[in-house]
Amino acid sequence: MKKAITAILFFVFTAFLFCVSAYAEDSSPGSVYYIDAENGSDENSGLSENEAWRTLSRICENEGEIKPGDTILLKRGQTFEGGIKMPAGGDEGKPVTLSAYGEGEKPLITDDNEYVILLFFVDVSYWNISDLRFSTPRGCAIYFMAGDEDVSHITVSDCDFFDISKEELEEINTFFSAININNAERDSRVHNIEISRITVKDCAYGIHSNGNDDEGFSVVQNPETDYNYNIHITDSVFENCRAGAVIFGACYLSTAENCLIKDCATNPNFACAPIWFRHCDSCVVDHCEISGSTNRQDGMTVDFDGWTTNYTYQYIYSHDNNRFLKNCLYDRFTRNAGNSVKHCLSVNDNISRNLANTPLIVVKNFFGMALGMKDFTFENNTLVNIQPVHFDMLWNMNISNNIIIGKKETK
Repeated sequence: MKKAITAILFFVFTAFLFCVSAYAEDSSPGSVYYIDAENGSDENSGLSENEAWRTLSRICENEGEIKPGDTILLKRGQTFEGGIKMPAGGDEGKPVTLSAYGEGEKPLITDDNEYVILLFFVDVSYWNISDLRFSTPRGCAIYFMAGDEDVSHITVSDCDFFDISKEELEEINTFFSAININNAERDSRVHNIEISRITVKDCAYGIHSNGNDDEGFSVVQNPETDYNYNIHITDSVFENCRAGAVIFGACYLSTAENCLIKDCATNPNFACAPIWFRHCDSCVVDHCEISGSTNRQDGMTVDFDGWTTNYTYQYIYSHDNNRFLKNCLYDRFTRNAGNSVKHCLSVNDNISRNLANTPLIVVKNFFGMALGMKDFTFENNTLVNIQPVHFDMLWNMNISNNIIIGKKETK
């Protein structure tokens, strides 16, 4: 009996040591790699400031060199050439970090080539990106693409984006974005993306998300399985994004809050708005200031585009835009329901009239139809010095407790 007890205790003790050993191995910190564009060398180990690498491309040269929990630091005050497809990412609790070290201005990642992507994340997850600057006059700064696998759990914080496609766009091309979020296949999605405290200035598009958005008589979208989800944008500034600051496409359970959007959607060549939605469900725009949109076709603060459901604008300060409200029903089989506008203040949004819904004129698609909006709520809003507001083609609507003061006539 004593031998049996001894054997059991030995087994338990051995298992305990194995678990402790495994935990210690899993929780150990990763390696820290340094990149110095002026004094480094790609022949170095990269594991100290004195042994720093020289280029970003060194990150991808040896497959498997960057591992979960590793950190990559770029020297402040220096410029690095982008165009990098990022290697495999981290794991839960052990993300890969890309950030800065030293003193001075944030490191700049840039490239002048056309259609370049400075940092390309394809089928990789668990990255933290912070304290960097991005500029590419004819490309995209950061692109998240879910191809064969999900892309998830990535944070972008305290970064600056500027001069992303400096030229005026003649036609819609959402590639020219500071941050682009997309999924190529229905079985893979982008989710759990946190973007905070970024500044985006002088760009074509700010943040653009897109995904599975098929349309047809027999197509019924399922946001919980088809859309990208949990994309959150907070405490950020967007200024002079000519084709729009934030575009949510094919998104579920996503938010933009505490953002300043100034002088965006000014491109005269095609319809655009500062922050708008298409194929979205259960998303919120909350506590944002939006001003200076002059696009004459849209240019509105509130924009529920086709297939947008259960979406809310609330606590928005909107001023000096082309208009406050318009719903653009240009999709083939538009279905909008359950959207709401609450506790918003609009001042001087008075260039064009406000249309809570717009009849669809079928031109390009013989089978097109406008189904209007259902279950629309417009309550506790104050609109001052505004063009007339029209609530048309709405079913089961709740319009209550609003103050609307029309535009003052001038002689």
